[in-house]
Amino acid sequence: LFLDEIGSSFDEIHRTKLMTFINNLVTAGQVSSVFLVSHYASNHGGFTNSDVIVLNEDNVGVPFKEFNKVIELR
Repeated sequence: LFLDEIGSSFDEIHRTKLMTFINNLVTAGQVSSVFLVSHYASNHGGFTNSDVIVLNEDNVGVPFKEFNKVIELR
């Protein structure tokens, strides 16, 4: 499932509900993986076993201690 800035026009409550819905899709086996592009850190927090990819950390706040563990950027 490819999601690019999904819920960007939502308020925080609806973004949280949307992420819960997407997480339930994964848990139920409806989708095997999610590729999420988002500028909202709260969108990432609901997913376990996820990998965070940061292309350029110079102009964004990265609230994660570990990122780019499964990708090599050149």
